Amino acid sequence: RRQRTSTIGVVVPDIENPHFGELVRSVEDQAFDAGYRVLVCNTDETAAKQRAYLEALIDERVLGVIISPSDPGDAQISRLLDLRIPVVACDREVADARADAVLADNVKAIRIAGDVLVAEGHVRIAFIGGRADVETGAERLAGYEMAMRAAQLEPLVFDGDFRLERAEAAGGGLLRRDPRPTALIVA
Repeated sequence: RRQRTSTIGVVVPDIENPHFGELVRSVEDQAFDAGYRVLVCNTDETAAKQRAYLEALIDERVLGVIISPSDPGDAQISRLLDLRIPVVACDREVADARADAVLADNVKAIRIAGDVLVAEGHVRIAFIGGRADVETGAERLAGYEMAMRAAQLEPLVFDGDFRLERAEAAGGGLLRRDPRPTALIVA
């Protein structure tokens, strides 16, 4: 039986997303300073690519895996845990309850942002969201819609797809609207 390496796997859905780039950089800095090495895996939001990377990390006998899953129910996550390889879900949950998780309350956070803007007197609050088929995108949209319903305001939702180019295009379109939004929440 092979010895575990001094390597940690980090699996993210989109390395081009600045959020995940910062996450990887922070993990890598801390791990390197502690004498560990990091293997970074980018899944491009695809289940098959995630599965292949998790299989590779199992083969490498990594010390642990930090994952923001594209497929939260991937059987390889449970296999890692069965092999006593710790798994920490970050930003998105995984289906196996044995994994630890570091998660934000996206619904509550965006709801609070909306409530604050309403309290400041804004009545045309636009939302540039991420992908609604991704857990964080759906949660943030739900929080925004809750805030707008509570304030009896019309939602102004635009798709940013968690991509800079799409968000910029949506923002440009918002600036051409008449009347323009007085506030903006960007997911």
